Amino acid sequence: MRTRPVIACLAVFMALPALAEQFATGRYVEKVACQADPSQTYTLYLPSAYTPARTWPLLLVFDPGGRSVAAADVFRDAAERNGWILMSSDNTRSDGPIEPSVKAINAMWPDANVRFAADPRRLYASGFSGGAHFSWLLGKQSGALAGIIATGGRLIPEYMPEKRTYAHFGAAGTADFNFQGMKLVDAEMERRGVPHRLEIFVGEHQWIPKELGAQAIEWMELQAIKEGRRAADAALVERGWTRDLERARALETGGDALGALRLYRVMAATFEGLRDVAEPKQHAALLEKSPAVAAAEKDEKHWDKLEDRYDRQVFGAVAEVRDAEVPPPVARVVHELEIAKYEELAKEDSYAGHAAARFLNRAYVQMAFYVMQEFFNRGEYARAATCLEVATRIRPSAPGPWYNLACAHARAGAKSAALAALAKAVDAGWSDVKQLENDADLASLRGEEGYKALVSRLGS
Repeated sequence: MRTRPVIACLAVFMALPALAEQFATGRYVEKVACQADPSQTYTLYLPSAYTPARTWPLLLVFDPGGRSVAAADVFRDAAERNGWILMSSDNTRSDGPIEPSVKAINAMWPDANVRFAADPRRLYASGFSGGAHFSWLLGKQSGALAGIIATGGRLIPEYMPEKRTYAHFGAAGTADFNFQGMKLVDAEMERRGVPHRLEIFVGEHQWIPKELGAQAIEWMELQAIKEGRRAADAALVERGWTRDLERARALETGGDALGALRLYRVMAATFEGLRDVAEPKQHAALLEKSPAVAAAEKDEKHWDKLEDRYDRQVFGAVAEVRDAEVPPPVARVVHELEIAKYEELAKEDSYAGHAAARFLNRAYVQMAFYVMQEFFNRGEYARAATCLEVATRIRPSAPGPWYNLACAHARAGAKSAALAALAKAVDAGWSDVKQLENDADLASLRGEEGYKALVSRLGS
């Protein structure tokens, strides 16, 4: 993505008067058209207690597929409890040109500032994957965000703040192919002096779970108290303190000394100035000398290094598929990517097992999406089919790669292979008859009895 002026319409919205509009509270209002550009819409959530007589924190939410309600759901319960306004875009998109998302953000930004009773000192943004990137870019170019909640993004240094401007709550799944990216983002926030926290949850490349979404909002509330953006709240401080302390103790007694150490450090940074933090500092000092911590850090560094090396393996396999006169046999690519080895290791509930799951997900996303799309765009359907065969080997239960494999084979003139892949897609759960009947990639199959039987099966 190239850097773009996300806040180009600031001068425009400054001149707009706040409108006395009536929106329902305590429930979603979908497809709210932006005043600056009615072609851009969002899902709005106003807390039940909302009144324009006072100001409220406001969170802009950017999903990479414009799934506004699902993305807002991550924060809705916490927004209700803590009195936050949610605006979740219908139009942000990633894995393509950035311009549509810039357009969406430029249209939403004026609404966030003048349409609702938002506290100008408490504007926040959250995004997943490419949506995280949009949040960082908005934070840097506007200089107006108090905090960012980012999940599953990767480090883009030019999107990071040049000085301390907002607090940052990051998250990533244990098997997220952007796991290392979020670790790098957290390290960059540390280097730049930004208040930060990183939470790892069990999962893949996905939005932060609701319970962590709620924790992120409460963490932002604590930062707001420390920065004088809101009144002190002893009950909020104690609630967050108790939750973190109980979890840190559980990690320590459960044998995760490194996880406990990191949480004690986060606690000391989070609650400094809000209450006495001698206890987490003392625990951290003791754990820093622990042989268990040293061993865990060594193990993580080992697998992080292998993860970096595996990236090169994936791109080496991609280069072979791209550059060879004839695409290599699928079995050879599968062997080079060590898929069987990492499938077995990924069964372990350990850092090594989680790393292996990330390896497989890195290979999968390249073969099933990025590289496959490149070959489709160039009309190199045999190469696309090779990538998709590898993807179906990694995730045989996912219908998408089987469907795309059918399209690749059909375009390449391999009707039997196309019908076999299409049957696998249906077996795996593909059910979109309309797309099946209108997809130009499958035109060569429509007269085949096997195709008709599949359509009939889906229609029954």
